[in-house]
Order: sequence, then C-alpha cells, then structure tokens
Amino acid sequence: MRRVEEERAVGQWRDWLIDLEGGDAVLPWNEIIKITLEDVLMFSTGTNRIPPHGFDELPTLGFLHADKERRQFPEANTCGLILRLPIHSSYEKFNEYMISGVVQSPHFGIP
Repeated sequence: MRRVEEERAVGQWRDWLIDLEGGDAVLPWNEIIKITLEDVLMFSTGTNRIPPHGFDELPTLGFLHADKERRQFPEANTCGLILRLPIHSSYEKFNEYMISGVVQSPHFGIP
C-alpha cells in the first residue's frame, strides 16, 4: 500500500512541477498566488540557486506517511536536503497543500 501511495505522490510531484513551471499551479479557490521553482528550491534547500559546484549532498525526496493522522503539508530538512512530500489521494489536494506549504514557509527571512 505504501509503495502505491509513494508512486502516486511522485506522479503528482512531477505534474505539479510542470504546472508550476508553466504558471498553472494555482489554489483551487482561484486565488492568484505566484510561486516559482526558485521558491520551491528555497523551501527545500534554503537557497534559491543551485551552487556553482552543486550541492555537497544530492537532494532527495521522502514521503510523509503517518499511521494515525496524515501530515498535509510538505516538510523540508534543509541541512540534509530532504523534501518530504505529503500523501494525497487527488492531485487537487496535493497542489493545494504544496502551494500553501511553500507560501507559508519563512524563507529564512529572504523575500
């Protein structure tokens, strides 16, 4: 069951990145919130640019499995370069919580 959920989350992640790049990732209530791939990189790694010599560690994806309650928003470990994706049954929910999670993150004080 976990494998199926993770494969669905990876598919949603890929679709979301494509929508994000094309400017089509918006919240379902039609609120116009612009986020960029750089915003996602900042959320995931703590920097909005890939360093000239790359990262010391390769960024990785993880998944937010929870036995009793689901964690709805993405989580990032910027020291370990790990982005943990939430598990949602629909792309619409995945989109909503990914955008909200990135927008609500503190961005380390950088606008």
